[in-house]
Amino acid sequence: MANIAARCGRVLRFDPQAEEVLGDPEAAAMVRRRYREGLWAVPRGV
Repeated sequence: MANIAARCGRVLRFDPQAEEVLGDPEAAAMVRRRYREGLWAVPRGV
Protein backbone atom coordinates (compact mmCIF):
# COMPACT_ATOMS: atom_id res chain seq x y z
CA MET A 1 0.00 0.00 0.00
CA ALA A 2 2.88 2.35 0.74
CA ASN A 3 4.26 1.85 -2.78
CA ILE A 4 0.89 2.59 -4.34
CA ALA A 5 0.46 5.72 -2.21
CA ALA A 6 3.94 6.90 -3.19
CA ARG A 7 3.25 6.32 -6.89
CA CYS A 8 -0.06 8.18 -6.71
CA GLY A 9 1.35 10.93 -4.50
CA ARG A 10 -1.53 10.97 -2.02
CA VAL A 11 -2.92 9.32 1.10
CA LEU A 12 -5.11 6.28 0.44
CA ARG A 13 -8.08 4.87 2.33
CA PHE A 14 -7.94 1.06 2.34
CA ASP A 15 -10.60 -1.40 3.45
CA PRO A 16 -8.68 -4.49 4.69
CA GLN A 17 -11.79 -6.70 4.83
CA ALA A 18 -12.68 -6.13 1.18
CA GLU A 19 -9.02 -5.63 0.16
CA GLU A 20 -9.79 -2.53 -1.91
CA VAL A 21 -8.88 1.13 -2.04
CA LEU A 22 -11.83 3.39 -1.30
CA GLY A 23 -12.68 6.35 -3.52
CA ASP A 24 -9.61 6.18 -5.78
CA PRO A 25 -10.01 4.14 -8.99
CA GLU A 26 -6.44 4.86 -10.15
CA ALA A 27 -4.94 3.43 -6.95
CA ALA A 28 -7.46 0.57 -6.86
CA ALA A 29 -6.22 -0.58 -10.29
CA MET A 30 -2.72 -0.98 -8.83
CA VAL A 31 -3.75 -3.35 -6.02
CA ARG A 32 -3.77 -6.46 -8.21
CA ARG A 33 -1.66 -7.31 -11.22
CA ARG A 34 -3.13 -8.06 -14.62
CA TYR A 35 -1.83 -11.32 -16.04
CA ARG A 36 -1.59 -12.35 -19.66
CA GLU A 37 -3.95 -15.02 -20.92
CA GLY A 38 -2.74 -18.44 -21.93
CA LEU A 39 0.27 -20.14 -20.39
CA TRP A 40 1.00 -17.18 -18.13
CA ALA A 41 -2.43 -16.98 -16.52
CA VAL A 42 -2.84 -17.61 -12.81
CA PRO A 43 -4.57 -20.95 -12.14
CA ARG A 44 -8.11 -20.78 -10.79
CA GLY A 45 -8.37 -21.11 -7.02
CA VAL A 46 -4.99 -19.53 -6.29
